[in-house]
Amino acid sequence: MRYIDENRKYWDSNAQTYIDAHPEFNNENLFPSWGIWYRSESELNLLSHLCQHSKILDIGCGIGNNMIGWANRGMNCYGIDLSKSMIDSAVKHINCHYICSPAERMPFCSNSFDAAYCNHGAFDFSLPTPALREINRTLKIGAPLIICTYSELSQLCYSRATGELQTSILYPFKKVRLERSDNSPLVVSLSHSAWIDAFEETGFRVKKLIELTAKNSDHQYYRESPRLEWAAKWPAEDIWKVEKYKDLL
Repeated sequence: MRYIDENRKYWDSNAQTYIDAHPEFNNENLFPSWGIWYRSESELNLLSHLCQHSKILDIGCGIGNNMIGWANRGMNCYGIDLSKSMIDSAVKHINCHYICSPAERMPFCSNSFDAAYCNHGAFDFSLPTPALREINRTLKIGAPLIICTYSELSQLCYSRATGELQTSILYPFKKVRLERSDNSPLVVSLSHSAWIDAFEETGFRVKKLIELTAKNSDHQYYRESPRLEWAAKWPAEDIWKVEKYKDLL
């Protein structure tokens, strides 16, 4: 999987620039939350049913800003990230443990986590099936997995020429879309049916899909992401809640 090495090099080289562009990562009041508009967990209630001291895995954790939010709720948090530069910059907390590792090969025991999530982390830049198989291995039966990614619609409306989302579809339909360009990581996007197929193939059952739109009161934290005006009209992000229902052979 050559894209793993390519993505690692990109994020090791660009980690500090990305961190510097997002001072809100230091605002603990924003976390835990979901997506580029920081929709609060208290609003979406995706993992709030978990008991204190539950063991949670953040896949593509960056500097751990979301993990701090969960740790402050009493969770035992583990985060993996492909980039050593991100891990070296991670926010310290007694209940947060950081490991530099790809999602496809994680150094954890089988059936050891109560929940996992990927909030615009590994799945924006990785083919889903290898990572999902490995996540299945590490989760307990019945454990939830939350994945937040850019929506299929936003990817179809994204103009490479302008870097903006347009109000019309620019590309033909594909179940799996891989985008490569100079000085950027591999970007992966899937149709809804491709996600459902990948989940079923890797032992997960879909419980909920949230097609997330922005609110007019939201703040534009991510300059490189969909504009508020666009995202208030159409869903720029999808949040999948799935549940592990079987171990893989």
